[in-house]
Amino acid sequence: MFDILVPTDFSDTAHNAFEYAYRLSLDLGGRVRLLHVYRPEFVQMEGVVNLRTKSEEQQRKRLEKYTEQVNKSIAKRGRLVSSEFKVGFVPDTIYTMCQNQGMETMIVLGSTGSSRSLKKMFGSVSLEVARRCTKPVLIIPPQAKYYGIEDIVYATDHSINDVEAGRYVYALAQQLKARLHLIHVNTDGQDYPEKSLQQTLSGEGMDVVYHEIKGADVVDALNSYTLAQHVSIVAMSTEVRGFLSDLFHKSVSKRMALQTTVPLLIIHV
Repeated sequence: MFDILVPTDFSDTAHNAFEYAYRLSLDLGGRVRLLHVYRPEFVQMEGVVNLRTKSEEQQRKRLEKYTEQVNKSIAKRGRLVSSEFKVGFVPDTIYTMCQNQGMETMIVLGSTGSSRSLKKMFGSVSLEVARRCTKPVLIIPPQAKYYGIEDIVYATDHSINDVEAGRYVYALAQQLKARLHLIHVNTDGQDYPEKSLQQTLSGEGMDVVYHEIKGADVVDALNSYTLAQHVSIVAMSTEVRGFLSDLFHKSVSKRMALQTTVPLLIIHV
């Protein structure tokens, strides 16, 4: 069972991520659980700080109503969704939940930004969740729609940790009957004759395609490849150097790297 947790703030972006996650869950034979994390509100009156319990209750009812609405809309499509309400901060709450071994196997959330800066494009909350959560995190841009998954790209730097992440991506591709592309962007001009990850996975009976692209810029190379191959998902390990180290660096301020319609899967190893 491939279960998916979908955080929601009831925005259009969050609902789009839910729609994507739900359709994905149908192809994976999994279940979806909605999560709303309420940030406590405090008011100060006559020098006394009090918690606004009314706002919390309103948000609880809002989650109940939203869950009821989406279940009504999907009643004829398949399995209904459940929901959970928690109080706290989104990244902290999801990080704590990720420590539970019995929790969902993937987090799917909508990107919260609109800038061409990577951090602002994917949103600070989305990136913080992806950076800290130990479960795979799939970030869904606002324009992304689910039409099935045909091609998945995994960006490799021939790290030993690529094997574990590669197995995860291959298992996902296998379940979705998708093609898996292993892409290495060679920016240093060195030869990589062993194609280590392809050899390891192929030796385990996995059918994968390997491409080495020479170029000075990792993001340009990946961007060109995803466009040319009509890629559905780009997957990366948090161990990948260069682009990902920039992506997860708090002071990053770079142009938009990947097409905004391509979901980004972050895998922790």
